[in-house]
Amino acid sequence: MTRRPVVVVTTSRADLGPLSSVVAQLLRDPVLRVELWTGVGLDEAGLRQAFLDEGVDVTEARVTELAPQHDVRDPGDAATAGAALAAGTAAACARELPGAALVLGDRWELLSILPALVLAAVPVVHVHGGEVTAGAVDERVRHAVTKLADEHCVADEDAARRVRQLGEHPDRVHVTGAPGLDRLRNAPEMSDEDFLRRFGRAMRRPLVLCTVHPETAGGSDVAALSRTVLRAVVDVAGVAVVTHPGQDAGRGAVLSEIAAVADLDNVVVVPSLGGDYVRLLRTADVVVGNSSSGLIEAPAAGVPSVDVGDRQRGRRAGPGVFRVPARPAAVRGAVQDALRRGRSRTAHTPLAAPAIAARVRNASGLPTTAKEFVDAAAPAAVRTADELTTTRGRDVA
Repeated sequence: MTRRPVVVVTTSRADLGPLSSVVAQLLRDPVLRVELWTGVGLDEAGLRQAFLDEGVDVTEARVTELAPQHDVRDPGDAATAGAALAAGTAAACARELPGAALVLGDRWELLSILPALVLAAVPVVHVHGGEVTAGAVDERVRHAVTKLADEHCVADEDAARRVRQLGEHPDRVHVTGAPGLDRLRNAPEMSDEDFLRRFGRAMRRPLVLCTVHPETAGGSDVAALSRTVLRAVVDVAGVAVVTHPGQDAGRGAVLSEIAAVADLDNVVVVPSLGGDYVRLLRTADVVVGNSSSGLIEAPAAGVPSVDVGDRQRGRRAGPGVFRVPARPAAVRGAVQDALRRGRSRTAHTPLAAPAIAARVRNASGLPTTAKEFVDAAAPAAVRTADELTTTRGRDVA
């Protein structure tokens, strides 16, 4: 039996981690043949190693690099890399047309990849649509991807309502849960010995996990926000593990602020935690910054978190999340409040990967059809031009 080809698009560890459980599920499907598409943030070797770090062996999957790795620090870098991604996607489709494509979230790279897939009539399954992040360009990207996609796997009913509000057919909107939470189910905490081996220094409490990304919606001082977060963290942490920002405009400003604290005795800087992220999250006393993981994975792991600024404004947050403006006193106070609150019981959620993989399997090989825009409510009666003219005449009279 010939397996139907499907592709999973992942351009950075930001989407690779949450997708790892779904990829593992797809690789076990006897009907499907999985291909991985990447570019800009990851090359083939980096992608294979990143999946291996997540506990997923993708040796049997073909990997296609849509575009070379590119260090994105400003909008011009993103535009240049995006052009290469569009060309690479078109070339990959010409070589072998996928039966379906799976994409996650709101990465700007999708603005270049999705149009080529849509024009090639490849059914697209989108994960994590319908969410809100008012302080990032991700907000626009996410909703644009929703309108380009065919099937929608969303985290909760609030997200499902927003996707339907965008005119998507209810039958194509599926509440599957967040696949990133699948990784938490069996992940152990990181021992003192493992921490020493991984980071080269002893674990000291409180252990703070810190990630700051640029607010890309415009108008914010990225350097000031980063400085505010990092200073609050180093003031309280026994050890702070600080990770690099994603490949977004403003990345350089964040990296400069990280470099300013990198030599402190209680700071460990790592570009990415990879597969160690979940174990460290389960070990941490608090998560600080503006990453979506502070609102999704941290509450599920029972770890309090402090969300700073506007990047995630509007996104639904789990329990134990302290949301504060990017002001030094507010951030310091919230970190102290989070530490006083302490850890809570880990929340167990249904596995998302099987439901998402089933949607990919169902979409593969099916022809794409014209999308119907479903109005949220019946539109008001439309008046003719003559009626409008008559009405205006009466109004004037």
